[in-house]
Amino acid sequence: MDFDENPQVALNIASGIGGTIIRFGPNASAARSWFNKAPAAATQPTKALAAKVDTAQRKSKFLPLQRISLQARQQQTLITRTQMKIRTLFATTCAIALCNAAVLAAETVLMLKPDPSNPGIFDKKSLTAKAGTKVLIFFQNQSAIPQERNFLILKPGTKDRVSALANAMLSDPNARAKKYIPKSADIIIHTDILEPEITGAMRFTLPAEAGDYPYLCTVPGPSFLMNGILRVTK
Repeated sequence: MDFDENPQVALNIASGIGGTIIRFGPNASAARSWFNKAPAAATQPTKALAAKVDTAQRKSKFLPLQRISLQARQQQTLITRTQMKIRTLFATTCAIALCNAAVLAAETVLMLKPDPSNPGIFDKKSLTAKAGTKVLIFFQNQSAIPQERNFLILKPGTKDRVSALANAMLSDPNARAKKYIPKSADIIIHTDILEPEITGAMRFTLPAEAGDYPYLCTVPGPSFLMNGILRVTK
């Protein structure tokens, strides 16, 4: 399902290899519904600003943005910032709801993000969970270096092979359309491309076999070296 309607936050759910992939992204009718139904005290200032900007744009007879008054542009910037706060709040609320659901379902919840001091690596070099159990893994793409990222979990001992396939995609003009995910049976599950400030989540059942399952990002750039180990134990 894809709730994709400007200008709020989207909660996109799609079938993934071996599980469900949940993506929190920009543009969501759910957030717009929340915004419209929120108490008047919470939304009145922002809606008033929106009305002023709309009036200013009509008076300008839809001239280019450069000719809209400075005051209208400032108000529009304030509205954008408010929308970003709503987007973050909605994504956080969804993440908390999923965590609570995971606890009730006896799932293991694991969380990752770029390291605050070095965004080119994950903040955790390893994760641990029991074989055959259900897990919910969150990857928060929030860092000092804003860039697109993705997240893949591989079969044991296949990191170098999959990394080589990902490197080969650098010359593929359709690499981004393919989400920078190489075609390989060694990939157990993966997210879509996650834009900056977006949180992705994967819910799936771990293999019954214990072992070290590599995880990595294959998007070109500073995060190309991001990798770690999911230790699956008996």
